[in-house]
Amino acid sequence: MEQAITRDPRYGPALAWAAFCCYRLVTDGRSDDPTADRLKGTNFARQALEVFGRRSGHLGECGLRAGLFR
Repeated sequence: MEQAITRDPRYGPALAWAAFCCYRLVTDGRSDDPTADRLKGTNFARQALEVFGRRSGHLGECGLRAGLFR
């Protein structure tokens, strides 16, 4: 995920998915540094929202395609 973001820092789906991955690391208790992962996830989420702008429906679509809302 981070490689995709490095290649294209405005790739919204990768940013949204990376934010969710950080969220899961923290909430599942699998993070070695929850504070750092929470901050990282928050930053990814903010970047995703900036990319999607008023097209926030696309953010939900990314979640659906990633299987987040099954």
